[in-house]
Amino acid sequence: MMGNDFQQSGWPACGETDIVELGNSGGFNGTQDRYFNGASHWGPNWQTHCQDYNSVTYDYSVEDGFHIFTCIWTPQRVSMYVDRDAHPTANPYYEISIPASSDDYAPGKYFHKPEFIIFNLAVGGNFPGIYSINQITALANGPRSMYVDWVRVYQRGDQGESFYSDVPSEAIEGASTGVEHAEADVAPQKILRDGQLLIQRGNQLYDMQGRLIP
Repeated sequence: MMGNDFQQSGWPACGETDIVELGNSGGFNGTQDRYFNGASHWGPNWQTHCQDYNSVTYDYSVEDGFHIFTCIWTPQRVSMYVDRDAHPTANPYYEISIPASSDDYAPGKYFHKPEFIIFNLAVGGNFPGIYSINQITALANGPRSMYVDWVRVYQRGDQGESFYSDVPSEAIEGASTGVEHAEADVAPQKILRDGQLLIQRGNQLYDMQGRLIP
């Protein structure tokens, strides 16, 4: 996830939350299908980039089939889990405390604002420690794909909390304070217009950051 103010503030001042990253060099010992990472990035500018992360090795593979990755984001902390449906008592594989702060180098300054969701199928670079395209085995046999079954966003609706959405309120069911969650009453569709991927809900178009397209 990336802060909605990415275009105004730049990275990492917008804040970045990595719910799951796969392919780290730490899994090159044969545990790549069970080794994954959660992370946070923040800071006033890229020269003073701050980060926090944790990598874990699970006792079962997350390579085959669909798995549920969960991010629970409260005013106090961000916590990440995998397959809570099958393992409801498991500890988070990554967690960071984010108490509100005005300190330029404290995570609490950057993670109390809306973020948008990114799915990024990236290869090479610092994460796996591979810098030559000829060493990236995933590209050897043609294109690769990421399969996403669903994405759901829930809001607790704490007392006095206002509902945040770039989607017009008339397109949301229960878009008022105190709702358990809200879902669009019109199933969104992805369309390609002038080479740009857009989301269509009813008669309205939005870019991939949730901004209304006139």
